[in-house]
Amino acid sequence: MTSRWQQLGIDIDHMVRTVLEEVPLHPDVPSQAGRPYLTVYQIAIRLDARFPEVRRALGSDVEVGGRDIGVHHSLASRLGQYLVASVKSPDNHDIEGAVISPAHVAAFEFTGSDRNRIRSSLPEAGLPHWIFRLRRGL
Repeated sequence: MTSRWQQLGIDIDHMVRTVLEEVPLHPDVPSQAGRPYLTVYQIAIRLDARFPEVRRALGSDVEVGGRDIGVHHSLASRLGQYLVASVKSPDNHDIEGAVISPAHVAAFEFTGSDRNRIRSSLPEAGLPHWIFRLRRGL
């Protein structure tokens, strides 16, 4: 079965891995901690900046994501579906996923590549935030 990404001619596997590989390491974090995790929102923001053709291919009404955008098919939500399915796949060997509990979380707010604020709708809905990173070494 052909995925929506394949139908659009988008190599989303390569693009997501590129985004995860390019995440800078923080100098105060020891290398034993491994690569940093990113939320789906952070991945969507970085992917949109690095590969703007993805959102263009998805359509003019597709936003990066966030609360109050008025649609439920944002780039972040589509990437989230892809990444959750990816980490559950027995064929996945290099993307690691985890969740941040929604307990005691009031908000997650991000700065988009256009410097606009993107506020996650997940905490208000009581939903966890998935986070992802590459498993392989630094």
